[in-house]
Amino acid sequence: MNGVGGWPGPRGADAPNKVTYPFKSVDGGSVIDRQTTGERTWDLNTDGAAHYGLVPDWIEDIRRVGGQDTVDDLFRGAESYLDTWAASEKHEPGVDLAADSAASASSSEWSLFTSYQPHRAVDGDRGTRWASDWSDDQWYQVDLGSPRTVGRVTLDWERAYAKAYRIELSTDGTTWRTAWSTSAGDGGLDTARFAGTPARYVRVHGLERGTGWGYSLREVGVHSG
Repeated sequence: MNGVGGWPGPRGADAPNKVTYPFKSVDGGSVIDRQTTGERTWDLNTDGAAHYGLVPDWIEDIRRVGGQDTVDDLFRGAESYLDTWAASEKHEPGVDLAADSAASASSSEWSLFTSYQPHRAVDGDRGTRWASDWSDDQWYQVDLGSPRTVGRVTLDWERAYAKAYRIELSTDGTTWRTAWSTSAGDGGLDTARFAGTPARYVRVHGLERGTGWGYSLREVGVHSG
């Protein structure tokens, strides 16, 4: 039976908590007795759920064995399924506070063919990136425009990633505090989570490179939580 399980066999006429006929339907609006088709009278206890017409008997069996709460959950299944889809349609991803914000960096790699300037890591395009000079002590910074609550920073590294780095926060761009740090970075997608803190400036401070290149970020995201 789709959505419920395999068809149950007979439980036996002497089974505990057997179905007692007649019984009330789930909504209490009907009284259900053993069904008769032709010369055959069906009893869930001795016949099992032999056909679809015995589904109400099966549900009564579930109620007697598992309790009313189990049946209530069963009947809320379709509603819960639809509620889940409705909620997913209304879901909005968390706002990226860094999107198109003013960005700066300790350095930017020069190229004749493209730009690796800081704004390239907050433009929403993974095809662009910021890249630093080839040395360890480098930083990348975004200005959120005004103090915001910051509790999560996401980093999409290009192949030139940081092995050791800190996430630093500041309200004035002068005094900084470390909100999160690691010395075991391995590139790819990083998520730094920490207690929500008021900050206008968010800095990724590279301490040790993971490659012989500098540091390179495709996208930097800043979120409230």
